[in-house]
Amino acid sequence: QDNGLIYRGGLDWPQMHSVMKTFSDTLISFGFPPCPGNIMVSNPEWVNSTTQWTEKLTRWSKSFEGEATMNLAIASDSKPVAGNTALFKVARNSFFRRIQDNEIFFAHFAKAAIRFDTPLTFFGRLKGGAGLDIKKAGVFPIVHGVRAIALEHKIAETNTFRRLELLVEKGAMQKEFADNLSEALSYFVQVRLQQQIERYSGDPTEIDQIPNELDIKLLTALERQLLRDGLTVVKDFKKYLVHRYHLNY
Repeated sequence: QDNGLIYRGGLDWPQMHSVMKTFSDTLISFGFPPCPGNIMVSNPEWVNSTTQWTEKLTRWSKSFEGEATMNLAIASDSKPVAGNTALFKVARNSFFRRIQDNEIFFAHFAKAAIRFDTPLTFFGRLKGGAGLDIKKAGVFPIVHGVRAIALEHKIAETNTFRRLELLVEKGAMQKEFADNLSEALSYFVQVRLQQQIERYSGDPTEIDQIPNELDIKLLTALERQLLRDGLTVVKDFKKYLVHRYHLNY
């Protein structure tokens, strides 16, 4: 669960933080495990007024530290689910204005997408042993790289597949390239879910300790080939980001 709260300035609600803790505890009781990064409304860091959120997003955008970048990535993918959505739009639009045409910001923000190694050898074979973290290897580089380009073009959509469609519509990305990214991401999500289901014992209290790990040995020859093809797309996308934002590996 990743969630936060935005409220109007001057709100008098003494019980706010106790109510937010109850909210998080209730989600946990429903079966939603707590966020490992503590990005929940029970954490006061993620409960702010409109002005505080605007200032926080601006501060994160000026910091090039890893935690600030990841917090900004999470916040920039947020969407309102209840309450007065105008409060959310005020903070988001203010953030969009402040990062407009800021090439240094986008370069540092996009750099996180090339942070993890793509586990392919020079000849395109899978590296390592039986286990592969598909989130680091494939999902995150695509999701975050597309997120950076979408932010640059002020696209408010948060779904990666839809972002790719909108980037094509805006002429910001070639359709074939976007389709390849979409297909690769779709396959990564599919094969990850497949192995998560296979690991599930049926115990409703069980928490998967390795939700993003793929056991390569369980894949068929065709599935391994599709995995290699998808990771090749990721490798090409990283090169694209390096060139687009003048990055270095």
